[in-house]
Amino acid sequence: MDWPPLQWVAMLRKPTAREVSATFLLLLPLFASLLYRLYAKIRRRDRRSAGLQILSDESNNDHVKYEIIAVHGLGASPEHTWTCKPSSKSRTSDNPQSVHLLKDLLMKDERFSDARILHFAYNSDWLVDACFESAHDIGLRLIESLIEHRKAHPRLPLIFVGHSFGGIVIKEALSSYPEDTQRILEDTCGIIFLGTPHLGSPVAGFGATLAYLTGFLGSNTGLLLLLRSNGEMLVNLSKAFQVCVKDKKEKKGRETQIVTICEKKPTYLLNWLYAGKIVPWESATFGANFADVFEVDKDHTGLNKCVSSKDPLYKELTAQLHRIQPTTPPKINTLQQAVLDRLMSVTAAEAEFHPGSDEYGRGRSECLPQTREEILKDICDWLDDSTSSQKHLYWLQGKAGTGKSTIARTIVSKMASQNRIAANFFFKRGEGDRATLKRFFTTLAAQLARRWASFAEAVQDALESDPSIPEQDPRVHFKKLIQEPIRKQRSNKLKVIIVVIDALDECNSSEDLTALVQQLTQPILQDGLSTQLLVKYFVTSRLDDHTRSVSNKIPEQICEKQELEKASSETIRRDIELYLRFNLEKIDGLLAPFTRDDPWSNPSDMGNLKKLTERASPLFEFAAAACRFIGQTTIPGEPRDLLKDILESQTSGDLDTIL
Repeated sequence: MDWPPLQWVAMLRKPTAREVSATFLLLLPLFASLLYRLYAKIRRRDRRSAGLQILSDESNNDHVKYEIIAVHGLGASPEHTWTCKPSSKSRTSDNPQSVHLLKDLLMKDERFSDARILHFAYNSDWLVDACFESAHDIGLRLIESLIEHRKAHPRLPLIFVGHSFGGIVIKEALSSYPEDTQRILEDTCGIIFLGTPHLGSPVAGFGATLAYLTGFLGSNTGLLLLLRSNGEMLVNLSKAFQVCVKDKKEKKGRETQIVTICEKKPTYLLNWLYAGKIVPWESATFGANFADVFEVDKDHTGLNKCVSSKDPLYKELTAQLHRIQPTTPPKINTLQQAVLDRLMSVTAAEAEFHPGSDEYGRGRSECLPQTREEILKDICDWLDDSTSSQKHLYWLQGKAGTGKSTIARTIVSKMASQNRIAANFFFKRGEGDRATLKRFFTTLAAQLARRWASFAEAVQDALESDPSIPEQDPRVHFKKLIQEPIRKQRSNKLKVIIVVIDALDECNSSEDLTALVQQLTQPILQDGLSTQLLVKYFVTSRLDDHTRSVSNKIPEQICEKQELEKASSETIRRDIELYLRFNLEKIDGLLAPFTRDDPWSNPSDMGNLKKLTERASPLFEFAAAACRFIGQTTIPGEPRDLLKDILESQTSGDLDTIL
């Protein structure tokens, strides 16, 4: 039956005193619980941080390859929002009193040891002393914080993780149009939305009403009204965000992986008041045509908390983080690029070795696996040794062709694989700037600036103070572009910088060589900490009269000297045989046809290998030249005949009579 409005009014009656008392007693626990939680939140507000906070150990900077940035939701404490407090019944030795998702789980997960983990904190309060910023304003502050952060850190790939309203903040940040924002979007390889209300939430209206009623206490309805279901601003933001991501893929050819993780359970406010799903499926997955969608057995408040690494949310979250983590190398920031542009004209071309480039055939290969193991271990142990702090120079000496440059390139490659801050310079006689000291230190400075943002900032300061530095003497280059910028860094949290210098004897001028060694013998130490070494030099050279004379003047206390010839002849012979095996197997028509699946099973082939090994030892360059000669196709002759020519010649260590 439909009752006219006035009849409803007529049916109302004054409640009895007993009914009033019963209603009051029923509502009292609810109000008490609300007031207690509100009081607890207000107490936490004064202790919370703001802005972009680095959670990872900064001493691990050398290994960082990308960054994970977490952004919390609405009405949340930046610290407590990621913290799970297990019930007293579920607490065990493996399940402590509280677990912070970022600090206690993600940071200790070995799968993400090469990630720097940060979180962005902002005032997201809507009840009492509320935030009066818009979502757009908060997004811009996130961008500004990232820009400031990148002034002191390299430009790295980014993964954003946003819980609830935090996802809206991320979208606002990446959808703005300043130039720096576009670079940050370029570097964003993935975004994980944890219950983000892309189309709003049905409970936003209730929250806005409560904020309106407590407006005299400083509550604000602005952010809650934004989250009304199917609000126009949210729809427009989602469309703008999709356009930005699509443009990036079309114009840059780089895709941003989008992941949405949704709540499966309804939420109970105060653990008993049914509120349904705070963010329904259709809101959490809006725009999911370009996203991967997953559902976990949690309510909305549990989408940012994990009790342990076995938690279903943690398993899904880390699986997606691992899937979308970047595989491309880090990029440089604007300031680093400016420094590189300034030093470009005073950088020695081709003096730097780039690991991973296939340069076999030009004498620029690296040591094969299982070869040179003893000497490489000795060098790496010295590089990693923090006890012998005074020995900052390792000088590897040997005859021509013994593989010094190959060892140097292998060390460069190892440092790169460990993401160590390193630089290298490969001298070469008769190759212009590669044969002099003129552009040696400026070349090293450019490499360090490319790998190290704060170092680039210090070099920029030096160049602004005196623009003529690049045209001055190499001793000035060393002081202003290497020594002083390194000393300005937070070296107590930095691993030793490695500088690899190959073929020092190929420096054309004996005066330059002597001057360079004099600079290298001066250890770069942190100001006020005379035992804290900042740089180690690994140097290779031949044993000619001048280099021997110069090296003999260096005190043993600061220099580790090693001669390649001191390695046992058996070790050298074994390494050369492994080298020959690897390279000769790749030459078509050299080995017996029936040995395709089992190389060197033919006694004749094995005998030739042994003979060639004896002929080449101890010179790796002889072995390399022999492989090039046998495998070339520019002169008549089968590979077997060319190998026979070498074995029958009387030449050892010099193929000039054949080539």
